[in-house]
Amino acid sequence: MLELLNPILFQIVGLVIIMMLLGWLIYKHSLLKYITVGGDRFLSAKSKQVPNNKIIVVANVSAHSLKEILVDFCDLYNQEGVVLTTDLIITTDDRLVVVFPYDISFELFCFAVNYFKYPEESNESPVAIGWASFSASEYVVPQAFNGKDLMVFVPDDDEEHDSVSLVTPENEAYSLSFQFIDSKKNFYKAKELYIEPPFDTTKVDTWAKERIEIVSFK
Repeated sequence: MLELLNPILFQIVGLVIIMMLLGWLIYKHSLLKYITVGGDRFLSAKSKQVPNNKIIVVANVSAHSLKEILVDFCDLYNQEGVVLTTDLIITTDDRLVVVFPYDISFELFCFAVNYFKYPEESNESPVAIGWASFSASEYVVPQAFNGKDLMVFVPDDDEEHDSVSLVTPENEAYSLSFQFIDSKKNFYKAKELYIEPPFDTTKVDTWAKERIEIVSFK
């Protein structure tokens, strides 16, 4: 009798495991149907991507390590579903470029540049420089930034680990402190100079050798 029950028991356990796996896949798929853009509105995954020129070029790190950093960064905002997705592009000259196909807020973009410079769980020391057009409605900023393209990065002499520098093509430079994110005191003068992006930020796919979608959540 026991010999007959054992195969049946194994079959039941196997079916339960399969059903649990299917349930998880269905749940995961349902989460991937929702992507938060800028942290405050949701788009269906079937919606068209949002054209934007936000890019971050990351150096002094391997592609494998950068993928892990991107997963960790997405996990910070994807605690209850997918609220952030990025793409990692490896260009034809082997640069590593992070883009945001569904766009993100300028605030989160600045956080990303800082996080890529100071990843939480990495032994490498990446260098990250971002470029993006600024919209005055997104932030309380100096008048010089209105409607301008900005370069965003963490300077080499940074000691606070909670700020980024922003520079216009006219070399109007400020540092943004995350300690005073909603205050007019969040910006103070800096001395950095603007550097042109290494390629047309609206046509980065023409430089792409490989494009990897990063969608991760806990």
